[in-house]
Amino acid sequence: MVDLNHLCPGCMRELKDEICPHCGFSYTAYQQNLRCLPLHTILAGKYLVGKVLGQGGFGITYIGFDLNMESRIAIKEYFPVELVSRDTSGAAGDRVLSLSGEKSITYQQGLKKYVAEARNVSRFSEIPGVVSIKDFFYENETAYIIMEYIEGESLKEYLKQKGPLTEAETLSLMKPVLEALEKVHASGMIHRDISPDNIMLTFREGAEKSDISQIKDVKLIDFGAARMAAGSDPKSLTIVLKHGYAPEEQYRTHGEQGTWTDVYAVCATMYRMLTGSTPEPAMDRLFEDRLKSFEDCRIRVSRNTADAILKGLAVKKENRISTVRELMQSLYEGKKAGKSKPARRPLILVLSAGIALSAAAFLFFGREAFFSPSAQTAAAPSVSGSGDMLKPADASLPSGLNDTDSVSLSLDSSRDTEELGPQIVWPRTETMAAGGTNHLIALYEDGTVRAAGNNRSGQCDVSEWEHIAAVYAAYDNSAGLRTDGTVAAAGAAIIQDGVTSWKGVTDLALGANHILGLLEDGTVLSAGNNHTGCCETGSWTDIESVWASLGLSVGIKKDGSLVIAGTLDGQEELIERVKQWTGMKQIVICGDSRPTFFGLRRDGTVLCMGNLESAGYQEKLASWKGITRLAAGDGYIAGLRADGTLQNFEHGLNDQYAETSTWTDIRVLTGTLYNLAGIRSDGTILVTEPTRYGNSTLEEILSLDNAVQAAWTDQNLSILCRDGTVRTAGYIEYYMNSSSEEPWTNLTSITGFTNGIAGITAAQTVRRTGFDGVSTTYDASSGLTPQEWTNRAFDQKEQTPDLAAGWTQVTDISCSSYHIAALLSDGTVRAAGYPEQQDHTDYRTGLTKNGSCLVSDWTDIRQVLALNDGTLGLKNDGTLVMAGELPKQWSSCTDLASIWGSGQFASAIRRDGTVQHLRIGNDEYGQTNTASWTNLVQLALSSTHTAGLKEDGTVVAVGSNYCGQCEVSGWSNVVSIAAGPCATVGITEDGRVLMAGTLWNDFFTAEKWPALSLPPLS
Repeated sequence: MVDLNHLCPGCMRELKDEICPHCGFSYTAYQQNLRCLPLHTILAGKYLVGKVLGQGGFGITYIGFDLNMESRIAIKEYFPVELVSRDTSGAAGDRVLSLSGEKSITYQQGLKKYVAEARNVSRFSEIPGVVSIKDFFYENETAYIIMEYIEGESLKEYLKQKGPLTEAETLSLMKPVLEALEKVHASGMIHRDISPDNIMLTFREGAEKSDISQIKDVKLIDFGAARMAAGSDPKSLTIVLKHGYAPEEQYRTHGEQGTWTDVYAVCATMYRMLTGSTPEPAMDRLFEDRLKSFEDCRIRVSRNTADAILKGLAVKKENRISTVRELMQSLYEGKKAGKSKPARRPLILVLSAGIALSAAAFLFFGREAFFSPSAQTAAAPSVSGSGDMLKPADASLPSGLNDTDSVSLSLDSSRDTEELGPQIVWPRTETMAAGGTNHLIALYEDGTVRAAGNNRSGQCDVSEWEHIAAVYAAYDNSAGLRTDGTVAAAGAAIIQDGVTSWKGVTDLALGANHILGLLEDGTVLSAGNNHTGCCETGSWTDIESVWASLGLSVGIKKDGSLVIAGTLDGQEELIERVKQWTGMKQIVICGDSRPTFFGLRRDGTVLCMGNLESAGYQEKLASWKGITRLAAGDGYIAGLRADGTLQNFEHGLNDQYAETSTWTDIRVLTGTLYNLAGIRSDGTILVTEPTRYGNSTLEEILSLDNAVQAAWTDQNLSILCRDGTVRTAGYIEYYMNSSSEEPWTNLTSITGFTNGIAGITAAQTVRRTGFDGVSTTYDASSGLTPQEWTNRAFDQKEQTPDLAAGWTQVTDISCSSYHIAALLSDGTVRAAGYPEQQDHTDYRTGLTKNGSCLVSDWTDIRQVLALNDGTLGLKNDGTLVMAGELPKQWSSCTDLASIWGSGQFASAIRRDGTVQHLRIGNDEYGQTNTASWTNLVQLALSSTHTAGLKEDGTVVAVGSNYCGQCEVSGWSNVVSIAAGPCATVGITEDGRVLMAGTLWNDFFTAEKWPALSLPPLS
């Protein structure tokens, strides 16, 4: 245990004498500034305050000691000297008192910005070369940030002592700085104030500092380049520009800043390290560039290094190296330096309300809240990275400035809004990933989004989203919140259309058919289907977070109470009970007709009301403590602890969740309807073991060498093998089980449909499989109860003849969602409805109600195609015949060689090898862009893309490519293809299986995604 009475306030080492032998601190010589905290003040019950390390216009930095961890720290206190004073009377402790009038308002606004910066601190603390942030808290009517303490000296001081460095020394010292800066840029941030005095060096114990090999660490510090001015206008900012290190765009009103801005400063720093001189100011170089070359300075530097540094110092960004990666390739890999422009302009966060720190400690402003995961985005910085709007400056700076001087310029409140408005939303851990019913989406540091899983409603069409800071998913919907508070949506059209004009949104919530948007002022927008009243949120005020499910909307007010809009039939009493909850942080609603409400309270405990309450869930949840986030679905409830582990939870019907007992270091918790997903601190994604369908895994199928044909259902991929067996893989809901299915043998061909597959046996008979359920719509006027209605439907299914089971001499089959059609060897056709589809099939005759089965008079047929609303037959003369409710104009088609499709989609190949589309939905993905295709022998259609097999064995594809399903350009020797909802499969001549894309519902591929960038665990 540390003896606080013998702890030196100057260096936090043991002090036994009057004068500290380590740092020279003396109590008698130390003069306490009444504006500063007294020595040995204890903050937050665990941080001991030492002497002042530095004071600025906006804050005070102290050395400190963490009493729990027994380690030295740096403490930063928000203290704008022109706006506050400290109560020294002792009556109110060390409370900070804001001055009256406008200064009080400005102080509070500044504190909000300070808090916003603190929320952005911790994201990059794990990057080597960046000092870590440990804690943040309120006390004394102000705010404090706890940081790692660094003992060392700045590169500026080191150069003063040592003089110019060699090329090898310079490259060695700057490599960790460049590596750290590249990661910072990848996150969407720029530093804007790189110089020798913002690079810290630490040395090995007892080392000779003149020996560069004894430098232990090199760290880039102080990202507070934009800081609040001490005036009455909170929008007024000052920008600190280091003379000689800032490029010209930092001086201009419309100067576009980006990664190239930091490249200039880095190269200026290296120029100073090599030559001993600071480069001429950028504004002085605009009209006459007199920057001395290394040769003129008589410095021996390799041509690669010289070219890289000088091109990095180009006055105009158009002529400058644009990225740190290119600079590193030139410096360390010998690649020729040249100007470049990033392919995607990074999402730049320019910092405001920053706090400049001493060389002993610094504050790195990231984008992630590290103290309270429930906190909503705070007041936004007034500047963003598309270019600071500075008032016009002179063409050159005042003379007489040296490399230690800074130039202060006022920030104009106007800004260029050509692309995005001011940034008001930053990534938070809880909104880095989200799950819907059967899909997952995740946010990446470049502001783009990935998606995997079921795309039935277009919920995974997120590849074009940019500048996203938070993602949300529910049911078959996805939403992204851009940095400027505008919204992108995928899934239900009513939601997409409803958010197009939204602005200023800081948080979202998604339901099945509605969406909520929280504004900065605590009011709530809504859009979508309002049949339950769930969109009636116009009167809500003082809201901190929003939540939605089915026909309900929930708002958590800043005092932790709830407001609810919407109704659920028969659940009025339950909703009124839930409204009484207090101190809430998160709401999760599971189920529809019999819902369960789970509530996470701010104290980390969990509440439960509703259907599962009667199953004893509330009693089981009573022991949960310290929970920071909930995830729940059908049959599971999980809680994330602050230490990154999961709370034990009841999993109901699905025992796959037992594996999560081994999950550790989890930062993000979300889930789909049946599967839990977590993201570790290293950015990798974990998903609970999938419930599989069939007799094979996808990996086993892709390793086959005896495949003949492929067929898709909504959820499964089936492969026919040369020995007549079928291999099937897929992911389905946990209550669907195919273990009772007998193995299929002696098959010669297969075809897929929505709910199963069908095959032709060697004996030319038909075999079909699918789910055992009965499709029927309950009729309340029947006088039967729902259970009696269901029982009658199953009885009728048994009476409905399965006509296909008796067919013989079958040479071709095709299936829709409701019926099967077969071509017989004599050119005639048979068709029958499925016994279980009683909404569409007459249980007495087995015939479909839409006339699809009326094909008994067809002759001279060479191919059949079963569609949901009819049956299509291709005659030997290249014309079409139809049954059911198909478009009559199809009968005018001629000169066709083959027809392809299923369900709702149909296309044909003409005899000249080109494509004629009959029906491809609304073609929103461009799946009909096949005009250039020739020499085709087969087509494969899905709801979002079209694939074609050519005579030469190559494959082409167009349409949606969100899972890579159209990436087939390298395929060859293919003899058969099949298109699934999010994949294309090809069978090669030698029996191999090729696949582009993923399986339907395969959000488990997220585990293979590149790692996300997450803030460190607080």
